[in-house]
Amino acid sequence: MKVLAINASPPGDQENTSMILTAFLDGMRDAGAEVELFDTNDMTINPCRGDLSCQIVNPGVCMQNDDMAKLIRSYSATDVLVLASPVCWEGLTGPMKIFLDRLTPVKEPFFEVSDTCFHHPPRYETIRRRRVVLVSGSTRWEHDTFDPVLVHVRAMVTGMSCLSAEYAGALLRPHGCAMKPPFAAEKAVSEILDTAKETGWDLVRVGSISQQKLDRVSREILSQEDYVRIFNRHVQSLREECRHPGLSHKDTVCR
Repeated sequence: MKVLAINASPPGDQENTSMILTAFLDGMRDAGAEVELFDTNDMTINPCRGDLSCQIVNPGVCMQNDDMAKLIRSYSATDVLVLASPVCWEGLTGPMKIFLDRLTPVKEPFFEVSDTCFHHPPRYETIRRRRVVLVSGSTRWEHDTFDPVLVHVRAMVTGMSCLSAEYAGALLRPHGCAMKPPFAAEKAVSEILDTAKETGWDLVRVGSISQQKLDRVSREILSQEDYVRIFNRHVQSLREECRHPGLSHKDTVCR
């Protein structure tokens, strides 16, 4: 099984979305999957220009010469697409949205009508139907902060511009700052990461992820009251520390 994972987290491996993603991909590797992981921070992926030359003039080939060409080659041969994006401003991060927009070359320009959706058919039919997994974290405590992201990803999977894929589930981590000091409860964090790793193994070996395990990944670590209190106190302390010129901006990351 070939897996393509896109990490579109602005802080990269410094935040909780990446912690869940790493555990999930480790489980897939342990189960025998071949995993390619790309971080959008390390790539040049320009916004889609929307001229559709990749569908009409040079089918399957984008006119822009950037790193997206490499990702499309990997996508065309992958069995599982993993999208990792924290919730930023009520939705996916900008780099993840650009990546999804730039998948236009993998679709034909024609319309097809099926029982599930009115859509553009896929250009690449070299492998069996691929599956899509979402990994997302949020600083906010409540679970419904993920609703806009879930709607967007599900629409990409089954909507008009669908990826002709199967939605396999989402590993969601609300009140994600609780995964790290000064919040972290070491035992709870370890259990969450172990479960995320199990879900990766299950997807490869069993072919699905149980909702029970997904619920364990997103379970409550702290009460809302405790989380808000500790979070605000931590932010205030960072503000005070930022007055010292030696502080790195990475020390303030909390997503």
